Amino acid sequence: MAQAQALMNATVGEPSAAERARLANEIGKLRERHDTAEIALVQAKALMNATVGEPSAAERARLANEIGKLRERHDTADIALEQATALLSATVGEPSAAERARLAHEIGKLRERHDTVEIALRQAKALSNATVVEPSAAECARLAREIGKLCERYDTVEIALEQAKALLSATVGEPSAAECARLANEIGKLRERHDTAEIALEQAMALMTRRSVSRRRRTAHVWRTRSGSCASDTTRRTSRWNRRRR
Repeated sequence: MAQAQALMNATVGEPSAAERARLANEIGKLRERHDTAEIALVQAKALMNATVGEPSAAERARLANEIGKLRERHDTADIALEQATALLSATVGEPSAAERARLAHEIGKLRERHDTVEIALRQAKALSNATVVEPSAAECARLAREIGKLCERYDTVEIALEQAKALLSATVGEPSAAECARLANEIGKLRERHDTAEIALEQAMALMTRRSVSRRRRTAHVWRTRSGSCASDTTRRTSRWNRRRR
């Protein structure tokens, strides 16, 4: 156990992700001889450490799967938390919104087995991360509702902030000013329970998005009145506005 702990300690501050993964594999060799939950947890921590600074999201997901194999043998809440953290890490830089959402659902499966607020927060963060690259405003709103379910069960300020971020994402590209206002009001309800500057900022940005949509529609109405048709100009202006929002 002492050797395993020393190898794990060596992963902390090691600049090379590949070297951290190699050290985790060395702990794995010890575990093969002494297969205890304690050594398995140390290896899980080392594997999770290997995800830090790893540029490849796919490699981070692979490391999370390695932790999953440990959890299959030693299904403890501590190892599940390390796997959840590694899965969350795999969502960062992942170009596919669907893959980010899938990883979030994998964390959700861990939460079903080990129902802790720490794992719930990582699921909320992963769902929020999925909205960052999700092009559909409706899908962003759906993901925000998923976080909302977590918020109902674990009413923490950290999870509420992730829901606020997802609701803000849902306003970007949303063509309806009324829907943007509704989403901003949803953030406002979160702020009533958790009155923090961070959540207030998300609400302010959502309200700004609503005003941008309203202004764009008013401008389009004036152009139609004056020239009869301006669909192509409106499309170009909308496209530029959306690029600014991103």
